[in-house]
Parts: sequence; C-alpha cells; structure tokens
Amino acid sequence: MQNNLDYAAAQMMPALVTALYTRTTVFGLNALLYALGSTPCPLGAPSYSALGIAASALAQDTRALTAESLAHLAERGMLDSAQFAEEVTWLLLHQDVLTNRVLGTLQDAASVSPLAGWRIVQVLENMLPAVSDINRGGSFVQLLAQLAGEYGVSIKIPEVLRPKMKGSTVLAKSLRALEKLRPHPTELAEKARQHAMELL
Repeated sequence: MQNNLDYAAAQMMPALVTALYTRTTVFGLNALLYALGSTPCPLGAPSYSALGIAASALAQDTRALTAESLAHLAERGMLDSAQFAEEVTWLLLHQDVLTNRVLGTLQDAASVSPLAGWRIVQVLENMLPAVSDINRGGSFVQLLAQLAGEYGVSIKIPEVLRPKMKGSTVLAKSLRALEKLRPHPTELAEKARQHAMELL
C-alpha cells in the first residue's frame, strides 16, 4: 500500500507542479490527497513531497484539502513530522513553492484539532534550522512561537540561528519571542496528550 501511494505520488508530480499555477482542479489530485490522508500505512518521501507541493497550490480548495489530509494523518498518528518538514523545507528552498501558501495550509491543519496542531508544532520545529534561507522564513518562526505558546512548550533555538536574533526583522523578532517561551500546562496540550494516548 505504501509503495503504491508513493508511486502514485511520484507519477502525479507533473500535475502537482501544474497545480502551483492554475486555479482549475487538476485531474486526480483530490483523489490522491484523500488517499494520502487516509492511508493506514507509513508514507515515504514522494508522498510527503506531494503534500508539500499541494500545500502551495494556487487553488484554495486544494490547499484546504491538503490541510485536512495533514490533520487526518496527524490525528491517526501517521504523520512523520520530521520527514514532512524535510520535504517541505527542500521545496521551499529549491522549487516554486510559496511561503505564504504553505504557511496558510499549516495554520489550517493546526486548527483542525489539538493533536493536529501539536504535530504542526513538531513540523515547524524541524524546519527551524533552515528558516533563515527560506524566503520570508521568519513567518514560520512566527507561527511556531504562536503555537508553542498555545501548547505551553519551549523550543530550543538552533545555534545557526543565534546570529539572526538581532535586529528588527520578522525572523529576529520571532526568534526572540520563541526564546522567551517557558513550559507551562495548557488545556490544548492536555487534549492533544489525551488524544495521543488513545492511539497507543
């Protein structure tokens, strides 16, 4: 099942790239996103890359479906936050994937449920070391600081970003806000913990 979905995702790459530039529904894309979101098997790099590209689709309904697929994976304990972060980071650095669209998709996914939000925190934390090289990467740190505060967690600032903390850029301000966070209990975190425990 996993190999089949990864193969399907790889085969859909030309259509996925088309979705970055057209508002019309790309044939087969919605079916792929539904399948990725509901799979009972671990996903591989091609599938996470497909989700990353779809997160930046021009059509709002495609991005919304991508957010739902990510949230559904997260709620079932099937989202590999590190691997998804790796694929999204590479796409943001090397492809025509836009920060504002991906950011909106991650925000939408995080809003679906407490556990989905927590997994998006982990995705953003894994993206941290590369944010200074991403166009408008400070926006991802800004979202991470917001969500981490809501979940009552502290996030370690990677050493590579320490020199970027000075100044008045969005990145600098967001990194300083992130560094100030201290662990504390929150209702959102407790709900996410309870949901995660139910999956064990």
